[in-house]
Amino acid sequence: MLSPIAMLYVAMLVAFAFTSLTVFQTVIYFQNSQKDRVWTKTLVGLLCAGDIAHQICLIQAVYFWSIKNGNDPVALNEVPAGLFGQAVMEGIIAILVQGFYAYRISRLSRSWLWPTPIILMSVGQAGLLALYMTLVTREDTMVGLGKITNYAHALNSTTAATDMAIALTMTWLLLRSKTGFRRSNTVIDRLLIYCIMSGAATSVTAILVIIMLATVPATNVYFLFFFFIPKGLRFLFAADTTQTD
Repeated sequence: MLSPIAMLYVAMLVAFAFTSLTVFQTVIYFQNSQKDRVWTKTLVGLLCAGDIAHQICLIQAVYFWSIKNGNDPVALNEVPAGLFGQAVMEGIIAILVQGFYAYRISRLSRSWLWPTPIILMSVGQAGLLALYMTLVTREDTMVGLGKITNYAHALNSTTAATDMAIALTMTWLLLRSKTGFRRSNTVIDRLLIYCIMSGAATSVTAILVIIMLATVPATNVYFLFFFFIPKGLRFLFAADTTQTD
């Protein structure tokens, strides 16, 4: 079994791989997005910058625990600034991506009735994130963070529910939009694949974080899944924009 620090290091490497992929996809998007709206390009750029910032925070956390204070058992119980920063960036990325899909649902359904529940869930998620971050700033040790695990469970549960709601809504609307034309149906089938991927990947990941935090919190195994959530969201968003915009 890997040590908690080694598990964090592995999680950082996996996250770095996803960051590399999303940066590559972002470059491809800007090379082929001349006709896209300015706000779409801005959103893509912001999400890419947020993903890089998230990765920098992970690197800082690994540096703090494994290099700067690797031989100090007291410091290993301290919460590095990067761990706080990555949580903030994760929330921002999730809310921006969910807002983008809410907009797509409104365009697809030609009504704001369908995306309204998703928007409300996303706002609730933002509120939980703000509450959790406020509580985190009051704790300066990993032991202290263990006392507010229930809030982390609530935040991850809301994230999973919101992502699943987006996937189910998009899937239903796309299936309803199918026509008798092969070309349009091929495009819809491609969009369906991305909807299922995004909903399943991020929702299952959030559920795994909850399970790992509840069963083996001391091993830091949940880092592997927790750090994947914003990377998965950003990666799938980039795939969506490069394929369908």
